[in-house]
Amino acid sequence: MVFFGRSLVTLPSHVSRPFLLKSLILLGFSEFCQAVSRWREKGGLQGYSNHVQEVAKKFDHISVHPDIWTKVTPFSSKSSHLFLHAIQLLEKKGLVEQNQQVFEKAIWAFREAFFTQLADISDRKVQFGIAEELKLPIAAIQAQIDSGEAYAELSKDFELVKEHTVTVSLGC
Repeated sequence: MVFFGRSLVTLPSHVSRPFLLKSLILLGFSEFCQAVSRWREKGGLQGYSNHVQEVAKKFDHISVHPDIWTKVTPFSSKSSHLFLHAIQLLEKKGLVEQNQQVFEKAIWAFREAFFTQLADISDRKVQFGIAEELKLPIAAIQAQIDSGEAYAELSKDFELVKEHTVTVSLGC
């Protein structure tokens, strides 16, 4: 079990760390989608923002921008997941340094961009900017998306979530 915000995420022990990291990002956005309706009566996005900030204070390694969820609200996390899968494919294929943990660094960079810098990580220009900062080959990332291979990996994630019965207790 892993806490993500106030959510308790249960994953089987054999699930890999990269899958866990991707799942936590996905669950963070899906929690947001569920929270929009729940928080409507509790101050809407500002109420949810306040909640996220309070939860973040409990963890020394987490920082959250004071305007989180109120100034920038990405439409979906799927675009980010697709882009991250393209990066993961580069790593699997040996097209980037495998010992550099490029995929995990990219996941963390996306989280930082959204939660601390209020970047709309659903925007492809923002995604390319993050990739450039990490010195990743943009054309190779785009090729993984254009070929459909990154989409196939994204689909596998959703199947794995079902197969491994990833459960979330929102605790709100």
